[in-house]
Amino acid sequence: MSNATPIPETQELETESPKELVAQVTLRRLATKSVQRLNAADGFSYARSIGFQLVLAALPGIIFLIAVAMWTGNETLRTTVEGTLTSLSPGPTAELLSEAVDQAEDRARGDIIAMIAGGVAALTSGTVAMSQVAEGADRIYGIKRDRPPLRRYAQALLLALGVGALFVTAFFAIASGETLGEIVGDDSVWLWLRWPVGIFAAVVAMSVLYKAAPYRRQPPLRWLLVGGATGTVLWLAASIGLSLYLAMSSTFSDLYGPLAGFIGLMLWAQFSGLALMGGIAVAAQVEAERAGVTDVLVEETEDGALVTAKEKMAQKLS
Repeated sequence: MSNATPIPETQELETESPKELVAQVTLRRLATKSVQRLNAADGFSYARSIGFQLVLAALPGIIFLIAVAMWTGNETLRTTVEGTLTSLSPGPTAELLSEAVDQAEDRARGDIIAMIAGGVAALTSGTVAMSQVAEGADRIYGIKRDRPPLRRYAQALLLALGVGALFVTAFFAIASGETLGEIVGDDSVWLWLRWPVGIFAAVVAMSVLYKAAPYRRQPPLRWLLVGGATGTVLWLAASIGLSLYLAMSSTFSDLYGPLAGFIGLMLWAQFSGLALMGGIAVAAQVEAERAGVTDVLVEETEDGALVTAKEKMAQKLS
């Protein structure tokens, strides 16, 4: 149950640009209010749920990609996936993952069911993850009622296919820089080019997700770019920081042994879920500031708080 103040829709407002509004509000106020809104909507619980589904989607998704590469004879895809897994895996985990990839390749050569099962499992978990994002976004915006189940999961499936593909593109563009550089034959160019490509894909993916996920009419996409950029920065910071820690820390690898890579994947998924929800909270708070809704927590009844928000909106329109 969300205790976040409902935010009225702001399509009718013709105010300053997002950049001007953020400058007026100040980044400190926006960050503080966003964290308060995230906490009031129980966004941290949704982040954990999203992270769990990302783990369930990642493992069969890897098997699916390897199987597709083997069936289509796409050496670039296979080399990219293998190189990325090996480079991101600490200590003895790289050898364990290599054995798993080899086994997946052997199965893929003669068993199409393995490929289909991996794809269905990854898509199912991705769909549930997008459904959790939508539900969490509704709570952050102060919405108590979700879409009807059939419509909700149909939209989540489309988001998993579309936005999910952009997220995968962003991840592999950034994480597999050296591998793709070797494939295209110019390491130096791709090592620099991968960052704008990956960041652009991540910002677009998050902004589109924030546009489609909440059960309300969202403002134009430019008003959601602040949240999309914030979510991308949080995701990159967590991913790069965790990757550096796993690469530099021998203690982590010694402690968890072959499970180190799996533990690292779970940590990355949790941080990714938190980045997604954090970006939504910022996007929602930007719209709240635009509508003149300064309260974050509901201090009255639900109906009373909603009337107050609408009254403030009417004052801005008059």
